[in-house]
Amino acid sequence: MELLENLNPRQKEAVLHTEGPLLIIAGAGTGKTRVITHKIAHIISLGARPDSILGLTFTNKASDEMKKRVIDLAGISGFRIWLSTFHSFALRILKNEYPKIGRAPFTVFDEDEQLAILKEIIKKLGWEKNIPAPRMILHYIERAKDQLLDPDSFKYHSHAIGDLYREEVSKLYYLYQEELRRNGGMDFGDLLLETVNLFNQNPEILKKYEELFDYILVDEYQDTNFAQYLILKLLGKNKRKVTVVGDEDQSIYSWRGARVENILNFENDWPDCRVIKLEENYRSTHKILECSGNLIRNNRHRRAKELWTKDSGGEPVIYRVFPACRDEARSVCSEILHLIDDENYGAGEIAVFYRTNAQSRILEERMREFNINYRIVGSVSFYERKEIKDLLAYLHLLVNPADDLHLKRVLNVPPRGLGKQTLKKLEDEAGKRNIPILTLLSDSESLDISPKAKKTLTGFWEFMEKVRNAASALSPFQLLEMIVSGSGYADYLESLEGWEARMRMDNVGELLSALKDFEERNQEADLRDFLDSVSLISPYDQYSREGEKVTLMTLHLAKGLEFPGVFITGMEEGILPYRDAVHDPEEMEEERRLCYVGMTRAMKRLYLSSVSSRRLYGISRFSEPSRFLEEAGFEITQVY
Repeated sequence: MELLENLNPRQKEAVLHTEGPLLIIAGAGTGKTRVITHKIAHIISLGARPDSILGLTFTNKASDEMKKRVIDLAGISGFRIWLSTFHSFALRILKNEYPKIGRAPFTVFDEDEQLAILKEIIKKLGWEKNIPAPRMILHYIERAKDQLLDPDSFKYHSHAIGDLYREEVSKLYYLYQEELRRNGGMDFGDLLLETVNLFNQNPEILKKYEELFDYILVDEYQDTNFAQYLILKLLGKNKRKVTVVGDEDQSIYSWRGARVENILNFENDWPDCRVIKLEENYRSTHKILECSGNLIRNNRHRRAKELWTKDSGGEPVIYRVFPACRDEARSVCSEILHLIDDENYGAGEIAVFYRTNAQSRILEERMREFNINYRIVGSVSFYERKEIKDLLAYLHLLVNPADDLHLKRVLNVPPRGLGKQTLKKLEDEAGKRNIPILTLLSDSESLDISPKAKKTLTGFWEFMEKVRNAASALSPFQLLEMIVSGSGYADYLESLEGWEARMRMDNVGELLSALKDFEERNQEADLRDFLDSVSLISPYDQYSREGEKVTLMTLHLAKGLEFPGVFITGMEEGILPYRDAVHDPEEMEEERRLCYVGMTRAMKRLYLSSVSSRRLYGISRFSEPSRFLEEAGFEITQVY
């Protein structure tokens, strides 16, 4: 058959299996998208109605790419298959069925709209100081919906495990849902939760879709949450023509609800399923596969698999250890220029990965120093991040007390309970008196504002005066330390929960390190010099090397991508694996999977690096090489 000509034996076997449940374990770079699209085209060629085929994936980009490939293979029939993300599928079901059961139409609220609703609720409750990060509350609510927990269930569950914070979140969850309903809205989590509820509460509707779909295929099954798992279970349980494709070794999104046990337990959920492993890799060299394979075999919760390639050659994977971060970044840039100038790599063919966003700062500085065009994916440049701009605003205010622009940024950051009307009165009164707002705060008692606001503003002015008076005796680094702790900003960040708090605190620590580095390189410089140097950095700078750009991104964003040349930096204990995983075996396995994903993005060249001393919060600390390096088992080259 022409359709099967370009498939290897295992891929062909997976495509031809059309009866009964099938688990395709698709290792990195083994052509899983080719298998899914060819299987759909094959099913159509057997005479199946295209609209009886349901394909589910996780991103619109993946969905669009798969549909295009199916159409190329199967022709115009490919337009009629159900191929979309889980959320788009759920939205289609709800819009089709709600009118038939008397449910009102609804609109889907995006993240900004969800956040606006939650902020308004918090404001009405007067909880602004207690909840400085509404986005984290949304994160809790999203995870609750992934687990099909409504507000009451979430409350009871939180109480049962003795989590007082989650009990408080449950109150906001309840009010948030009430406000969504009042506005005729749903969020993304509701789409999945309500689809499961619709099927469970309306057997005739479930039966309709069970009978409609003869074949169900799910891509990236290791990334499914509980709600998505149940949708597949409900729709596929009778006909059982279910195919899922995934790889537990690439499950790295537990923090956003993914459950690796869904793929690990597939044989238990579908007892007569067939398992086919795709192990021939079309992306990476033998040496890269050997190195990454050595690493991932240290995970206990996985199926044994051995990726291999017909290409037995390739350059050795290189690991280097450097004295400090600046040396590491400088070497990465030097090697990038070597690849571009001497080995004919395009800048767009090279990526630099790191575990945390904070690590991009030193890399960005060296990229500019070496005139290397770069782009940061999934984040903004270090000095454009909110917490960095907040703290820089405090520093600007120190060197220029008349700087109303920066004062307005930090007057209510961290949250101090000052409303828009109070801020408007301050601006108006300062304008009338023709003085800076900060000067006006020294006379807060004369202002027509509430006693509470007067006390808050006086406290802010006294704090800034205290820092200014100490400025002559302290270094810029020490001044920033004083601001981070004394302003309440550190407490504000620590009050956040989960990954966002860690990410922002890491960024603050990196800013302190940046100041310390600046002081060491410029011993005669002062705070104004540092701020001037930062102000000259533009995310839109055009460097001398025009054209393509080197990609900088976190390891979590690397999944699904590939580059001929890959650098993984910061391979140290506490960085990769991240410090939270040290005492949690499950988190450690996910950190190992994360490193594995990064390594298997590399097609031709893979460079790993660590430093002997890393500056954290401005203090140099000894760094121990990541355990993953020894597990990977390759030669170590010492570079000093």
